[in-house]
Amino acid sequence: PRKLPFIGNLHQLIGSGSLPHHSLRNLAKKYGPVFHIKMGELSTVIISSPKAAKEVLMTHDLSFAQRPTFLAADIFPNARSGLFSCPFNDYYKQIRKICTQELLGAQRVQSFWSVREEEVSNLIESISSSQGLPFNLSKGLLSLANNTISRTAFGSEKSKSQDEFIQLVKEMMTLSQGFNVPDLFPSV
Repeated sequence: PRKLPFIGNLHQLIGSGSLPHHSLRNLAKKYGPVFHIKMGELSTVIISSPKAAKEVLMTHDLSFAQRPTFLAADIFPNARSGLFSCPFNDYYKQIRKICTQELLGAQRVQSFWSVREEEVSNLIESISSSQGLPFNLSKGLLSLANNTISRTAFGSEKSKSQDEFIQLVKEMMTLSQGFNVPDLFPSV
């Protein structure tokens, strides 16, 4: 898509009055399942179909492996050493391998089935108990995810560490959502 000086394609994502993911869908209809945009100074390749995503992730994974660094990663200590924010290098490969084998292996995932089942039941109960009043599903799903992760990491009993972890996750999500000016214009 055509871009403007300095802001790139930001006007096409946030200026049309629609949600950014709707704008990206509309751009994909016009430019195809793979296209390039500039978000400020940040070059971004958009992949919008399962077939294209599989091709990129399976066949061309090394070409697309590098990720930009974001302001939120500088705010939290050791954030750049995490799986989602560290550079693509041997350390990343090692961490990914450990996660795949130790955390996401079939046996490990199965061992936490009861936690997932209980937390989903809690969410369903919360929805049912709202008795026809509006229910904030986004908040409910966030609570489901936080509780499931913290219970698998810290155990079933509520602890101070668990509360601190959930608070940290909430802060990280707040900082990482939306557009941050320093992320889009690092030279400024």
